[in-house]
Amino acid sequence: MRETEAAFDQYAVAYDEEFTFSSVGKLQRERVWKFISENISSQSHPEVLELNCGTGEDAVWFVKNGFQITATDLSNEMVLVARQKVDSNNAAFLQSGISEIGSKLNTQKFNLIFSDFGGLNCLDSKSLMEMSKVFSGMLKPGGRMIFVVMSRNCKWEQWYFKRKHDMKNAFRRRSPDAVEAVIFDKHFSTWYYSPAEISSFFETHFNTKKHQPIGIALPPSYLDNYFKRHPLLLKMLNVLEKTLSHFSFLSDHADHFIIDFEKQ
Repeated sequence: MRETEAAFDQYAVAYDEEFTFSSVGKLQRERVWKFISENISSQSHPEVLELNCGTGEDAVWFVKNGFQITATDLSNEMVLVARQKVDSNNAAFLQSGISEIGSKLNTQKFNLIFSDFGGLNCLDSKSLMEMSKVFSGMLKPGGRMIFVVMSRNCKWEQWYFKRKHDMKNAFRRRSPDAVEAVIFDKHFSTWYYSPAEISSFFETHFNTKKHQPIGIALPPSYLDNYFKRHPLLLKMLNVLEKTLSHFSFLSDHADHFIIDFEKQ
């Protein structure tokens, strides 16, 4: 995990510019916030544990919407940026990887555990299955988990790399093994999952309520420069995204999918 931590430490300064505030990144995040607003309330699930909080954009949203949040990230640099964004007694920050979160917060109980934009993809399947019991122990009765995960069969990615005649990268997400990712000069492992796989990892302690695509019509963020030059096209794709998001069978074909669990 040291390689992953070093990569995101280095990425912290550029993350907002390259993803958070990108045209595509903002639209995909809006879809996540809409899902949470429709399925979770600060009255019924006030205390939130956020995994891989990044630079704190979701923490800002949770606080503004009446939640109390404990935001964590493997990268200390990400946590430092996040702290600067949120000035509230309803937000606390902690540097921690997902696998260590249970030991670092073993006395706290939450109503919701949340992870946005691929944090869980930094863990292999065995590690995720081991976290099922940990997460269950950290949640109050009726607690929920909402995760946004990078899918296995992103059609946008397949189309993009096929056009570049790069068949290796077109289907890299289908690999059952770790896929090497690179941020600047740092190399680390990433795993891709389908909704069925993610459900199976947590089925001992959680019931899957629903899942839906995030980024089925909207493109991946690495295509943002193109769509900055074609804002009308991006607007049209966002309208289509709102329609297609209702079809759960498309989840594994999107850039990400959002999946909702309830504690047994």
